[in-house]
Amino acid sequence: MLADRWNSVAAGVQYYVTSATAKDCGDTLSNQRLSINALIDFGNGLQAFDMEYQRDQLAGPAHAYLDSPLPSPHEGRAVTRKAVERALAILTADAAGATADMAPGWAEANSVDLADVAAVNKALSDLTLLGDHSAAYQQCRAAVATIRKAISQLIG
Repeated sequence: MLADRWNSVAAGVQYYVTSATAKDCGDTLSNQRLSINALIDFGNGLQAFDMEYQRDQLAGPAHAYLDSPLPSPHEGRAVTRKAVERALAILTADAAGATADMAPGWAEANSVDLADVAAVNKALSDLTLLGDHSAAYQQCRAAVATIRKAISQLIG
């Protein structure tokens, strides 16, 4: 969801690849590295809100769960194949809708000043609020939890 930000970073890196001088080796490149690390950290914090990312990350493990023998139930807590199939179907069907419902939050995330801790926290809070009001996001979040629980049974 941070493609615009990463495109800017890539453009900056490309600029330095073609035109860097010895004076860029100090603070200039260190600042670029700090910006990249801040963006990575911010992006990692946003992954829980990005249901298309979750879908893409969990589809393979969910299919592996469905293709494997079911683990032994542990005190009745085993996730059934049917529950995983249903969760995967929900995540596949609703991830794009969750993204659309949260579009204002993603726009904010793409423009927030990562050096401003209060602004970053507000962006995260706004995404939480949007998610709380999105049926698609709520269904996807529950589906993600089901799939993650099933996967944890495999690696138990």
